Amino acid sequence: MIIALQTTRGGSASVPQKNLASVGGQPLFAWNLQHALAVPAIDHVFCATDVPEVMERGRELGCAVVSLPPQIANGNHYGSIRYGLAQAEASLGQRAKIVVILLGNAVGALPKDLS
Repeated sequence: MIIALQTTRGGSASVPQKNLASVGGQPLFAWNLQHALAVPAIDHVFCATDVPEVMERGRELGCAVVSLPPQIANGNHYGSIRYGLAQAEASLGQRAKIVVILLGNAVGALPKDLS
């Protein structure tokens, strides 16, 4: 099983709400989710976030959403990944063989790159 996990935390030390900034007509965080959803080899796409707008849009796109508690979302990025992955695997009832890590604060890869 291959899953993609994007973390999109609300707190930003450098640019407040950068994940929500409009890039190419949509929020920055939405690009990587859409790209992962377009890859047939990825079985499940999860978005781990503490931002209500991200949760709503993630669900609209067809992603499963993991709600990050404040103590995780306000910590380091690694903690958000570990928590998100644990919750994703628990919801699926199995461990992932491959995990594709996506960041909500950058447009990182096109579907052909993720494939």
